[in-house]
Amino acid sequence: MYAESLGSTLTTRSALNTHAETGALEQREPGKNHVRKAIATAILAVLFGSSMQAALGRVSISDMKVFVTTETVGENEFADSDQQQRLDSVKDVKKHLANSVQLVDSEKDADIVLKVLPTSPDTAYVLLTAGDYNAAFVGSTVPPLLFGKWPTAGNDAVDQIKKWIKQNHDKLIARRSKQSS
Repeated sequence: MYAESLGSTLTTRSALNTHAETGALEQREPGKNHVRKAIATAILAVLFGSSMQAALGRVSISDMKVFVTTETVGENEFADSDQQQRLDSVKDVKKHLANSVQLVDSEKDADIVLKVLPTSPDTAYVLLTAGDYNAAFVGSTVPPLLFGKWPTAGNDAVDQIKKWIKQNHDKLIARRSKQSS
């Protein structure tokens, strides 16, 4: 019985020594396993990155083409008192979208058309059109902020629009592909 116990102890000590020697080798070649893990992680990220982004709700909308407009009066028409406010709002919407989507110069080049409608001091109204689909987005500011009400309300509407684009990204791309063929 003593011999069996001694044998078991020796086996355990042998395993501990091997583990200690392995640890010593890792200390002599620091980071070797970490480099392998980093390379494997990078490969997996490249292979599965886009599907993981979609699964996490991080769909990029940078490939979406958006045209932003508003109603303007012609040369021979009467001036609209809210026209300058709407034109300023178009600039605000474009500025808020500039780093997220591709802004285009015409409706025919766009996947989505955003039309800034007449607004109130605390509310921004933006009509989104994608093909036959229309949706109105209402951005609001409560309470009013120190630096102006509309830009904040406009940003609220644009944030809602970005969320809608992310939710419908694949359908918008399919629609674009269908139109170009």
